[in-house]
Amino acid sequence: MLELDRVGVTLRGRRILDGVSLTVAAGEVVALVGPNGSGKTTTLRCCYRQVPVDGGKIMIDGRELRTLSRRRLSQLLTASVQEPESLPGMTVRESVTAGRVPRLRLHQVLTAVDQRRVAECLTTVGLADLAERDLSRLSGGERQRVSIARALASDPRVLLLDEPTNHLDLRYQLTVLELCRELARSQGLAILMTVHDLQQAANYADRVVIIDDGRVIAEGAAGEALRPEVLDQVFGVRGRLDRGAGGSYRLELDGLAPARP
Repeated sequence: MLELDRVGVTLRGRRILDGVSLTVAAGEVVALVGPNGSGKTTTLRCCYRQVPVDGGKIMIDGRELRTLSRRRLSQLLTASVQEPESLPGMTVRESVTAGRVPRLRLHQVLTAVDQRRVAECLTTVGLADLAERDLSRLSGGERQRVSIARALASDPRVLLLDEPTNHLDLRYQLTVLELCRELARSQGLAILMTVHDLQQAANYADRVVIIDDGRVIAEGAAGEALRPEVLDQVFGVRGRLDRGAGGSYRLELDGLAPARP
């Protein structure tokens, strides 16, 4: 569904992405991990044309990104950002309804089908009972789920999530990650998300892509991508990713890696 082929991005004279290539298939969750400033968020932003690409190409559903109209792009791909908006006076239902706009024709009002879809999205993220609540009165985890519901309301094929667990307590982090995995399985979404926690990336993503200094360093199943030498090279730590009898990964850290000359 989503393919980046040797994508390059230069902002204010600085090379941010340098030949980034990755793919995300329908029904798959891919975690994009790397140090701060490595290019994770920029990778997502170039997929919805918030930043210009000056090299390579991006394909969505078999079509090159630059050939898609803004309306068609918003129907195929949508994003949930790190800090979801919480405008005073806007209800949860109104915010999620706004995500339905790409599916409406010019001057078309919401139909019963649209309203039903909004209700389904609220139920999917577990917020049906808070539909009339003011956004500004929600917790951080609840606002994050509203952002995901609004993204789902447009019925996208590709969902981009920028640090979906940012600033959330542990329970809400796992709730959001479980939701992402279920959405990929049940709705066939191609999900690309940036993740800060390597252990969570290993346990909730089908594949992990590691980016550093604007380049893809490693990718594949968690055990293949997050090798000890990669943890050393990219993250500056000594450690290993162990898999328990139940199949879950645990990141074992032994301290900082030796400083490089």
